[in-house]
Amino acid sequence: MIDLITDGGCYPNPGPAYYSFKVIQDNEIVAEANRQHIGNATNNEAEYSGLLAGLEAVRERLNDGELHIYTDSRLMCNQVRGQWRCKKKHLKPLVERAQKMLSGYNWRIEWLPRDFIFGYLGH
Repeated sequence: MIDLITDGGCYPNPGPAYYSFKVIQDNEIVAEANRQHIGNATNNEAEYSGLLAGLEAVRERLNDGELHIYTDSRLMCNQVRGQWRCKKKHLKPLVERAQKMLSGYNWRIEWLPRDFIFGYLGH
């Protein structure tokens, strides 16, 4: 099993944006990125950037299997699950790309409060 903890944000919104993620396998950090700058973007674009970068790192280590994703973005969590539709045209390709990258995995995505995510990522 692999855990992916991901976060993204910007200030102001939109504005200078960053993402972070950690990939944990067998209680060891096997990949991570901390405060990767992506230029000017919205908060939601930054959240998806963190997820997609984390999924790329996962894909390098695990072709299939169980994947647990943790995020503080309710919007992203529920869009990726297919529970909420994506109303923003600029986010739709990101949602679709994440869903495509997740095919083949036994996965779940879970929302956690920001403090938990910050704790995991060391912010």
